[in-house]
Amino acid sequence: MADRFPLVVDTTDNNKIKEIPNGDNLKLTGNSITGVVDITATGTITAGQLNVPGITVGGTNLAAVATSGLYSDLVSKPTALSEFTDDLNVLVPGDNVSLLNNNAGYLTTVDFATDVTNKPTTLVGYGITDAATSAQGTLATTALQPGGNVSGLVNDAGYVTLTQLQSGAITVDVNNSGDLVGSVFAQDSTVMIDGILNAVNLDGTIRGNVVPNANQHNTWDLGTNAVRFKDAYFAGAIYGDGSNLTGVAGSTGAVTFLGSTIDTNDSSSITITPAVVMESDLTVQNSLTVANDLNVTGSLNTVGSGTPEIFSDNEIELNAGTRIQATTGPFQMLNATNAQRDALTPANGDMIYNTDDNRFQVYQNGTWLRLDTSPIV
Repeated sequence: MADRFPLVVDTTDNNKIKEIPNGDNLKLTGNSITGVVDITATGTITAGQLNVPGITVGGTNLAAVATSGLYSDLVSKPTALSEFTDDLNVLVPGDNVSLLNNNAGYLTTVDFATDVTNKPTTLVGYGITDAATSAQGTLATTALQPGGNVSGLVNDAGYVTLTQLQSGAITVDVNNSGDLVGSVFAQDSTVMIDGILNAVNLDGTIRGNVVPNANQHNTWDLGTNAVRFKDAYFAGAIYGDGSNLTGVAGSTGAVTFLGSTIDTNDSSSITITPAVVMESDLTVQNSLTVANDLNVTGSLNTVGSGTPEIFSDNEIELNAGTRIQATTGPFQMLNATNAQRDALTPANGDMIYNTDDNRFQVYQNGTWLRLDTSPIV
């Protein structure tokens, strides 16, 4: 049988009749091919449904199970699960293996005491290597079991009880060659020593005197000139011992200075509200403001390049047992012009030096009068 090539109409070439070119498809849309004996293909045959009486693969007809999927279409099916000929009769769904009636090769109930032979005589023989010895087991019967409380011991020799610690019958002495690190708390949980900040907390915790060591009482300072405390409040006296008492603020009680210098180390003033008693020389380098009495048994000296002033919002009284005198330098009265004099609120006994007529004047019986009657030059 010879191969023939079909003729087709080439619509791309003026409808010429030609043999179908290699690589083109023979389009039979809506038509069927009938009476075909054999179909040889080198590619894939695609069809919506394949209806053939039999299929041969590699010269062997395809078994019916390949298309039916039925177990009954299988041939040479096994008749048993194993070499036991009655397996299918013994195992059924829901049966328990222990119900087998002593089939050959199967185990039934085994008695450990009578059926197991050559049993090990030690725990090591069973592979257990961490078991306690008989001596250790005897001790375990009296040992503290998990969950027990140590305080439940009944004063066994060598034990310390909670009662002994709470009553103070036993004290604990810590012999530590290293540093004890941490915070120290009071009974009310107040932090006395802060182990994190490395600081001693004195806020509201001092309930007694704070004094230096008796053998070194003139050694220690409270603050330094560079690192100072802020405010200091005292309800009693402040005492020095002959050295400088620096930067003293006011207090609500008497202030007694046994030192020689009050110095703020700046240009600010020192204000002392209560009575001040000076038992030695007082040297003020800046302003000194005293709201009450200032009693000095020694000398009151001012130092510096400026002119010292004693200022008061009210009258200033100088009281002396015998006299008030200037030991060095003249005593200067108020210099005032007539206009400045008339602006004063005088009292009998007041004295000024009038710079308009260059005369001392005294306020006497409600009138300013000259102390002398010589002609005004």
